[in-house]
Amino acid sequence: MKGIVCSAIATSCGEAEGVPRAGVRAASRLRLRAPHIVGALACALAWLLPAGTLRAAEGDGLHATPSVYWQDGDHRLDLGVEFRWRPEWWDATQGSTDGIQGLRTRVHAQYDFRKLVTAFAEFQDARVLHMGADASGAAQLYQRFSESPTDSATSGQDIRQGWLEVRPLQGLAIRGGRMDVNLGTQTPAAEANWRYLQLWRAALRLVGTVVWTNGERSNDGGSLAYETDAYHLFVFGANPTTGVFDIHKAYEHQSNLVHGGVQLTAKRGTWLPNTEVRTFFLGYRDGRPAREAGSHDGQNVVTTGAMDIDIYTFGFSSIGVYPLGAGLADLFVWGAGQLGEFNGRDHAAGAGIFEAGYRLPELPAKPWLRLGINVASGGDTSGDHTTFHNLLPTNHPYYGFADQLAFQNLMDLFGQLKLQPHEKVGLNLMLHHFRLLNAKDAQYFGSGAFSKQGTKAGAFGYGGVPASTHGFNHDVGTELDVVIDWKLHPHAALQGGYAYLWGGDVFKAKTRTTTSDRDVQFGYLQLSLSY
Repeated sequence: MKGIVCSAIATSCGEAEGVPRAGVRAASRLRLRAPHIVGALACALAWLLPAGTLRAAEGDGLHATPSVYWQDGDHRLDLGVEFRWRPEWWDATQGSTDGIQGLRTRVHAQYDFRKLVTAFAEFQDARVLHMGADASGAAQLYQRFSESPTDSATSGQDIRQGWLEVRPLQGLAIRGGRMDVNLGTQTPAAEANWRYLQLWRAALRLVGTVVWTNGERSNDGGSLAYETDAYHLFVFGANPTTGVFDIHKAYEHQSNLVHGGVQLTAKRGTWLPNTEVRTFFLGYRDGRPAREAGSHDGQNVVTTGAMDIDIYTFGFSSIGVYPLGAGLADLFVWGAGQLGEFNGRDHAAGAGIFEAGYRLPELPAKPWLRLGINVASGGDTSGDHTTFHNLLPTNHPYYGFADQLAFQNLMDLFGQLKLQPHEKVGLNLMLHHFRLLNAKDAQYFGSGAFSKQGTKAGAFGYGGVPASTHGFNHDVGTELDVVIDWKLHPHAALQGGYAYLWGGDVFKAKTRTTTSDRDVQFGYLQLSLSY
């Protein structure tokens, strides 16, 4: 669909699921089954259409390829549907494996008047089925934030996006309404290796919609983008909505939580040859009352009153791809510092990332080997608060697909091998070794605030196993991730993934006493259809 999905962006775990929408152009009850029927029928029609008909027809009237759209002179209306079926299996330190099924249908419409005005609306029907008593990992979160903690299924039907964008000047776009904000996805390159580095190694680190989940989050606010041949400026301010794991009460406005920022990108070659450089500044304010935010069970416990978190983050990133011998070398550097206040304590923290890779595109399977380290500061209960705050990110692609860690008090050493044995098949292998940077702090997990149900554990958005629980150890564990992508058709993709985390000393908590229960397993299949 023209201008709706940023085609450069691929999956939550590999590269096949389309999604974070950003930039100038891109950007509840179980009985309700109609959206899924509509989605399946529309995508079945897309499957039957010849792949060679993807060039848009010209002239006014109704058209069916490459998308369903109607055009009359300067007016154009695009319609589209996305459907995702995702069964998952979790064994997260519970000693048993439990499976769930996620179903998500999105129907969207986009109206364009010349290149001056765009209006976009998207409806979502999301549901998670077959939640059991032994649910763990993300499956447990879906169940915990359902209508009743004993429910075996949860669902929600919501307006996920609804925004208006005007472009009064060349290169300038002003948008307002309910919209996605995925920081770092604004300038995707044409080359696949560049896109992967931009969108799945550099972007979403501090601001994202948690796209891999069945709920995802959105934002109520506004943005401004201004682009020249050399630079791209992006400014936003918004209240994030609920969602992510809270399917039943997704897309509620969170007036006590606000974030915003400025990002300036110097495009490739502007400052350095074959190098893109980005700087950013972010503000984050969390004043949620305890009835919405619950308690933070890391080193700062809040059980009454309201949160009082004001954090300002400043940082930079650099991506470079350079010819070297028979292949291409790449470097990614990211750094951020934070100042502010965290529940009555002065906040000062920092984080850094370094990654390097080498790709041989002329060899069979086009092997791409990468090594890297992610480091985020930790602290203790005395003096200033020095634990880096992860804000509102999409952590899933970065710190293990089993999603047991947030980018807080963390050292993550990893190796990655990407292979493409066929033009439609991709393989992504990652090996992580996790350690706590400060053993007097906590092991943190989460992807930021996603619910207003403060009486339920996890509503704050981050949790932590305090240092005293695991004997002040550093070793979190080692995780192996495997993801296979198969592009079945221009409108259909299949993906499968498996993650195994061998838990270290940190997982020797009271509820994780046996060797087997210290380990975490996660597996899934995903079928995505879009038209």
